[in-house]
Amino acid sequence: MTRVIIIGNAGGGKSTLSRRLAELTGLPYHSLDALMWAPGWVQHPDYGRRHQELISNERWIIDGFGTWETVLSRLDAADTVVHVDLPFWRHVWWATKRHIKVYLGDPPPAPEGCDYRGAFWHLLTIMWRLHRVWRTELLAALAERDRLKIYHLRSPGDFERFLAEAG
Repeated sequence: MTRVIIIGNAGGGKSTLSRRLAELTGLPYHSLDALMWAPGWVQHPDYGRRHQELISNERWIIDGFGTWETVLSRLDAADTVVHVDLPFWRHVWWATKRHIKVYLGDPPPAPEGCDYRGAFWHLLTIMWRLHRVWRTELLAALAERDRLKIYHLRSPGDFERFLAEAG
């Protein structure tokens, strides 16, 4: 386990899980959001190049989804995939809690120059599309790559079992 993707819908705890896994393994952690987004939630013009440079490294944990093209290249470079695949309602609930914290003055880390305020309804649209379309495509892409070690996390308890096994 040296090149790890943690992927799934928004609000699933990917970043928290990634940071905990990085602490356990010593692998460097990278947030795809920080790589992908320029100020104002505009896709960074060098995202594809930056992504390619990152996955060419020997050791990493990358959390996030990104564009479909970069998902495929990340899958090809990875040795391990952690698919956070909670029920859709839980993703929505956890994303809602995160946005409530934004308005209460306790925002989670966001890419530089990006603000979660005002982005919630757009996020829900993306979450629905990811759940209904991209999730199926991701499962098919994973099935085509039998060399990968795949962890399919479907509950918060699965997170703890995975971390116990990884540590």
